[in-house]
Amino acid sequence: MSGGSWSAKYSSKLLEKRVLILGGTSGIGFCVAQAVREFGATVIVSGSNQSKLENAVKRLEKSCLNSAKGTIRLYAQDLSEVTTLESDLESILRLATEDGSKKLDHIV
Repeated sequence: MSGGSWSAKYSSKLLEKRVLILGGTSGIGFCVAQAVREFGATVIVSGSNQSKLENAVKRLEKSCLNSAKGTIRLYAQDLSEVTTLESDLESILRLATEDGSKKLDHIV
């Protein structure tokens, strides 16, 4: 399958969708953030380090070539603490859905 047909087949699947990416400042999470943003999704990137999040946003803004690029939101939250994990996840989900007013389409 050529790159053009793949792009045409999937280019509208994420347009105007909301995608929450846990651990999206590097590695696979960052690559997913790049891809879904380029296809027009609102990307909510969560990570434990504020400066890494800010750096990831800068890299995402520079890397997106598509005119349909979606919005980027970020949220610093450390999910490594077991005693607060449930409330921390609830906080991230509240942000990602804007207090329940917006549908969250995908979580990565």
